[in-house]
Amino acid sequence: MPKVDEPNMASVVRPASNTCTSNYPSSVLTGSFQDRERVNEEISSLKGKAFPPYWAYVDLGAKGKWYRVFAGHFKTSEDAERCKESLDMPGTGVLKTAYTNEIGYFYTGDEMERKAVSLKEAGYYSYRMKDACGGHRLLIEAYVTKEGVDEMARLLKKTGIESSVVLR
Repeated sequence: MPKVDEPNMASVVRPASNTCTSNYPSSVLTGSFQDRERVNEEISSLKGKAFPPYWAYVDLGAKGKWYRVFAGHFKTSEDAERCKESLDMPGTGVLKTAYTNEIGYFYTGDEMERKAVSLKEAGYYSYRMKDACGGHRLLIEAYVTKEGVDEMARLLKKTGIESSVVLR
């Protein structure tokens, strides 16, 4: 079994969050991998499609450490199902991934892009969600359970990355 590369932890400063949010609790799961190289290949294959890709790192105990790759974020599972069908990728599924780690809220793209680059350098793949007020939320990962997102928040904090556990 390939060794899982742990995320490279680096300090990232977090701006204040905004309270104006939209809810997008559903995602399309395109694959689960224990090898970071395979995750990067999956992300690359999804770039340029209508639905932005991202991944979530999960420790399943005896089942091992995995990276789940997702495409898009949707208000309903029906919307996610339509995305899944349009991707035409065998083995995909729809999950309710209502929880995420919010790194920051931004009104300008430049500031958000700088933050996204610093997160990438730290070993994380961030994604963005536009909210109902015209701002952008910078997020890392998405989880089915509150326990999963809380664990990631503890990992992030331990390494100096401030985040807030929020609903997507």
